[in-house]
Amino acid sequence: MKLLLGPISSTLLALVFVPLLNLPIFAQSELSAPQIARKALPSVVLVICANSDNDDISQGSGFFLEPGVVITNYHVIEGMTRGLVQVAIGERKEKKNFRIARIIGFDKDADLALLSVPAAIEVGIPSLPLVRQDYKTEVGETVFALGNPEGLVGSLTQGLVSASVRSTLKKARIQISAPISHGSSGGPVVNRFGQVIGVAVGSLSEGQNLNFAVPASLIYSLY
Repeated sequence: MKLLLGPISSTLLALVFVPLLNLPIFAQSELSAPQIARKALPSVVLVICANSDNDDISQGSGFFLEPGVVITNYHVIEGMTRGLVQVAIGERKEKKNFRIARIIGFDKDADLALLSVPAAIEVGIPSLPLVRQDYKTEVGETVFALGNPEGLVGSLTQGLVSASVRSTLKKARIQISAPISHGSSGGPVVNRFGQVIGVAVGSLSEGQNLNFAVPASLIYSLY
């Protein structure tokens, strides 16, 4: 794991590593697509990043792993000096913005980053449970990708695991048929029990519906 010391942390005197010890209890029963949406979408955020000139440089997705801690792709926050996460809260989907206080840690090879968003803790935004670290995805299992493609907040797509793992180690990727578009990067990919099996990372424009996610097992290496 690498720790980032850059402009975003210049207002802070220390970069403190925060272990994620209070992960949610795993879901026990299979959920329908509407149930997945109701359960998981409240945890999904829009990540908006800016540079030192206050110009927006990137936009992607992320989700809460525990209160005040969001995970996204490293490439979403690369070059960021300040940023915020936007959450849709309540039945009216009221949009609220929370400042990213610091980057807790990142892994460039795995394309993952943990963000500290302490102001969101008091709002009570739910967190998503991870599958076990030794979880093995199966070709053909149903998955759902949630995120904000092209800024369209609160989108859900359904598909299958097309190939369990491509490559090895930190470059490992799960191939899925659930569509992923620009802006979906960093969003959760969950199984039919609502457990996160991976983090959406991108797609191959040269092929048809070739989409990929970082395995959830690599998330554990960040804490």
